[in-house]
Amino acid sequence: MMPLSLSIETQALQVPMLTQHDAENVAIVVPCFNEADRLDRQAFIDFARANTAFHFVFVNDGSTDNTQEVLCSLRSSSGIRQVAILHLEENSGKAEATRQGILFAQEEIFAEPRGIRFIGYLDADLATPLSELVTMHQRILAAPRIKAVIGSRLKLAGRSIDRTARRRFIGMVFATLTNLFFRLRLRDTQCGAKLFRNERWLSEIFAKPFHDRWLFDVEMFIRMRKLFRTDLHEVVYEQPLERWVDAEGSRLKAKDFLLGPFKLASLFFRYIGPGQYTDIPVDNTTAQPETHSGATTSRRAA
Repeated sequence: MMPLSLSIETQALQVPMLTQHDAENVAIVVPCFNEADRLDRQAFIDFARANTAFHFVFVNDGSTDNTQEVLCSLRSSSGIRQVAILHLEENSGKAEATRQGILFAQEEIFAEPRGIRFIGYLDADLATPLSELVTMHQRILAAPRIKAVIGSRLKLAGRSIDRTARRRFIGMVFATLTNLFFRLRLRDTQCGAKLFRNERWLSEIFAKPFHDRWLFDVEMFIRMRKLFRTDLHEVVYEQPLERWVDAEGSRLKAKDFLLGPFKLASLFFRYIGPGQYTDIPVDNTTAQPETHSGATTSRRAA
């Protein structure tokens, strides 16, 4: 993988130290690629103002439109404490943009002044509404043994899940194949809303680049199961969403779905085959990573 050139809005790091009531705050990574025309800037601003426990790390993944300007405007309106911007000089894909954002959110210079105890990620198109983050935060606070809460687009009574019949069918087939290959026993690995405890294990999961920009969620869960050496239901909670909308402008193409089974097979031989992946000892202390392995990343102030 080519080295990444990544710049950071340095003002976002210059914030006062937290007070006692800030101790359970959340950082949400939002990967962005050419989102200038569809990013709901006002929705993020309103949510940040109403929910001061939430902080956002927007990762501009080498956009060629005005995404950076839109993000800077959003940050100016929301405040430097709650919004940080990372800029990747070249497009690296959703998986790597998300990974870089999570590693940054874990760094002591960002996490400690803000009291970041939970880190997650969310799709920029807000197919999963921002309000769902509050429910997910409440769930993980109420269940100390749970390491991750993930959104699930189950179409239950009384909930508004707007998925086309085609996407529901593809989702069912994908979930079946995923469980067949890896026995993850999760109903929806691909929902773009996930929340984790900010502990050392999280930096281990995201330490190395993922092998596919669209199936990185599956690869992440494979790493989690190998790390914790237990059924994922012991450490992951699937939170049925109240609302989900099939947002326009999805970058998933038909060929991505057609290639899905082959990519899953590739992950199977990479992780399940003998000697392909070494288990990582579990350390559940709060993560304070000093270095990150994987892609070489050079950071410069914006």
